[in-house]
Amino acid sequence: MGINSTRGIYTNLNILYTIMFELTDTLKITLLTLLISAYLLYELKPTLMFHDDGKFKTFGLKKNETIIPFHIGLFVISFATYYGLLISGGKYI
Repeated sequence: MGINSTRGIYTNLNILYTIMFELTDTLKITLLTLLISAYLLYELKPTLMFHDDGKFKTFGLKKNETIIPFHIGLFVISFATYYGLLISGGKYI
């Protein structure tokens, strides 16, 4: 395999990447919201998601557990942001 055949592989992968995954403004805003939310939640450490010593609470219904752990909270925030941006942009169909 020479240099030309290697370039062809990279070109094909770039085309495939471009076709399969488009980084729209809606997705960029959602990812930025996710990162900011993750940082703020981790720094603020709400008692709903964290123990007093700063460790994550596990999912469950017992006294030292929570129904909204950190990762599920982030998922809900991200999904609501993405869906809200789609609805406000009129691209829900």
